Amino acid sequence: MRSLRKSASRNVGARSGGLIKSLAALLGAMACCLSSFASAADYPVRPLRFVVCTPPGGQIDILARLTAEKMQASMGQPAVVENKPGAVGRIAVQDILKTPSDGHSVLFCGIQLVTMPLFFKEPGYEMGKDILTTAILMDNAGTVAINAGIPARNLREFITYAKANPGKLNYVSYGNHHITLAIEAFKAAEGFTMVPIPFAGTAPMLTGMVQGELHFGVNAVTLFKPLVDKNQVRLIATVGSQRTTTAPDVPTAAEQGYPNFIMPSWFAAFVRGGTPKDVTERINRELNTAVRLPDVRTKLEALDAAVLNMNLDEINRDVQSKYEFFSKIATQLKIEKQ
Repeated sequence: MRSLRKSASRNVGARSGGLIKSLAALLGAMACCLSSFASAADYPVRPLRFVVCTPPGGQIDILARLTAEKMQASMGQPAVVENKPGAVGRIAVQDILKTPSDGHSVLFCGIQLVTMPLFFKEPGYEMGKDILTTAILMDNAGTVAINAGIPARNLREFITYAKANPGKLNYVSYGNHHITLAIEAFKAAEGFTMVPIPFAGTAPMLTGMVQGELHFGVNAVTLFKPLVDKNQVRLIATVGSQRTTTAPDVPTAAEQGYPNFIMPSWFAAFVRGGTPKDVTERINRELNTAVRLPDVRTKLEALDAAVLNMNLDEINRDVQSKYEFFSKIATQLKIEKQ
């Protein structure tokens, strides 16, 4: 009888212990949820980190620093900019993936994050799941520059020269990047050859263009402008939908008869997946407001950038359309994922 009582007592104790553990787990989960909702309502509750996927001084870096200054004032928390360059943005992405999904770490990078999965079987993230695009802030159409020693004034003349000199011309390759995709598609469509030469960093790329080691490159017109003024490189086309304000005399590729040589491009802000929607909406509103402030807009337009203003629904549609655009090119080129 005593053993039965002890056994019953142990069973009741075990059930009670299990019940207490279950209640504790439930209360913990509720606390987490309440904490999440509170952080979304009170955001931000601590300093912001703006992680930039490029070295200091570039256009994305400038964008991040300009908006950080304005958001400090509007959101009441310091905003610190940290540069995490390398691997075409993947180093910065991995940094963000190590942070909480609460919007206090914001990644500034470009459209290459959308196209990265076209090059890698395991890029290290999934757009729309691990990384969310929270604000598309500026569009900066690329411009084609060639070494001044090449006897060409437009795309048609350059193609003629390239065909007459097969295998002798090099172009600036940014590795697994949407610009590389577009250039390779252009070469294939027009039937000429150029050798891709990888260059890490703006300064060595510009030096290569001046010295004739590189013959063809695509980047922002403001980057090439000092070399153009010294007659060291020549601009022969814009690969956006319209001419740039900095070089209005340079026609688009489409105007020259090459409508498929176009490179949709933008710079954006991203957060880690799982960030509450009202936090991403708040970041979207704050950043869109910041880039439209007169002093910020003036500085961005001096970079020959068009300031954009999209809500989250528009962003999702745009990201999908850009992925489909470059995915078709990757399929045509039979790009094998690494």
